[in-house]
Amino acid sequence: MLGRFGKLEFAYYPGCSLAGTAREYDESLREVCAALGVQLVELPDWNCCGGSSAHFLDRELADKLARRNLRLAQEVGSDLLVPCAACFHRLKVTLQGQDRTLPARGERRLQELLGQLPTGGSQEGFPSAKVLGKEGNSADPLPKGEGENGEKAATASNRSERSTIRIFPVNEFFTDPRILERLRCAVRRSLGGLQPVAYYGCLTQRPVHVMGSGNPENPQAMDRILEVLGTSVHSWAYKTDCCGASLGITEPEVTRRLVTTLVKAAAEAGANCIVTACPMCQANLDLRQAEFVRTSTEVRTVPVFYITELMALAIGVSGHERWWKRHLVDPRPLLRSLGL
Repeated sequence: MLGRFGKLEFAYYPGCSLAGTAREYDESLREVCAALGVQLVELPDWNCCGGSSAHFLDRELADKLARRNLRLAQEVGSDLLVPCAACFHRLKVTLQGQDRTLPARGERRLQELLGQLPTGGSQEGFPSAKVLGKEGNSADPLPKGEGENGEKAATASNRSERSTIRIFPVNEFFTDPRILERLRCAVRRSLGGLQPVAYYGCLTQRPVHVMGSGNPENPQAMDRILEVLGTSVHSWAYKTDCCGASLGITEPEVTRRLVTTLVKAAAEAGANCIVTACPMCQANLDLRQAEFVRTSTEVRTVPVFYITELMALAIGVSGHERWWKRHLVDPRPLLRSLGL
């Protein structure tokens, strides 16, 4: 059936989470793309985008971390798929030149930071010394121009990057008409019985003028994918509410309260699972629910799937078992009860 479609190629930036705690997201995404005839070209020697930390501390550092990845995407020469919502947000903000919320701290240079890292190749997602150290290119990925920090050259670089790179989050990627039709043709079994709520989180939707969200309060892309898979998607009013994001470490009580609200709202909407495309959202919802089981009987836990895991299940990609084992709220009892 898929033989009538040609090959599609996209650049791919997995980000640190998909290389570690969200491996099932990365694996299921790659498997689905391969089954649909979509080739993903991982950015060579990509580095951490600075998500959840750098932009709070040093705008200049955050800008350079993200911009280096954008330069790598330009070199690959294809549109860029960024599955992690936090990474997508950082790259999109940098691409649009909108990160002006904090003053740059000149002493926090990227070269100085990377000078403390081990050499000899990428370490945990950081760029290698050969690329950014003394033996390679300048640690500053922006060309220098007039002004102390090269503002004019950076502005020209922003214009160039905006004109040549398109960045896709997962939901928009799979609802691209070229890919959605391939998915529709590839579905082997309907996921009937699954009654999910689609949870988008906040990072791919806001700020609207940067993210380009068509309907930031009620996005529909994931809903459309879930309908193609045969699920019965439930409506709810919490699609884009925050789960607490990185506050899970610094302010766990805030995250616990937000997650409790989301899980209760999903149950009240009649859902038997939550589906997301954000590794931070999945981790918060999964982990906090596992804590609920130990401390409270008020909240009924529901599995939290990545949208790509359900796509893989529907099109018959193998390897589900190893993904389910990594979930803290085990989805297998639900799937078995539905014959899936």
